[in-house]
Amino acid sequence: MESRKNQIISLAFKLIQEKGFVAMSYDDLSKPLGVTKASIHYHFEKKEDLGAAILERMMERLEHLLLRIASVPPEERLEHYFFDRLSCFGMQDICPLSSLQADFESLPEALQHKVKEVSEKELFILIQILK
Repeated sequence: MESRKNQIISLAFKLIQEKGFVAMSYDDLSKPLGVTKASIHYHFEKKEDLGAAILERMMERLEHLLLRIASVPPEERLEHYFFDRLSCFGMQDICPLSSLQADFESLPEALQHKVKEVSEKELFILIQILK
């Protein structure tokens, strides 16, 4: 069974796609999970901490993608990239990174820095693919 912390991150990931990071609340997380807001705060004291965990998960996924495409013939790398991106958030959903970028000016400075890091990693991957 998935740990509560991972359940929170997964649901927050989905909610960011639907309503954005700034609009998402701990109440939005607690009700579907059937827990109190205090339980959410136990795992993530501040919303910024939750945002950092989400961005860390995104960075890890990008790191794994970079390793996977390194072993793929160059002509197939772009296809693998898009397949990964679509499997991550679906064809009808908003990319969570794009959603965070849209909220960028409203984010705490530490999260802005992490959004930049993840954005730069994604651009780095695309550059590697197109070389």
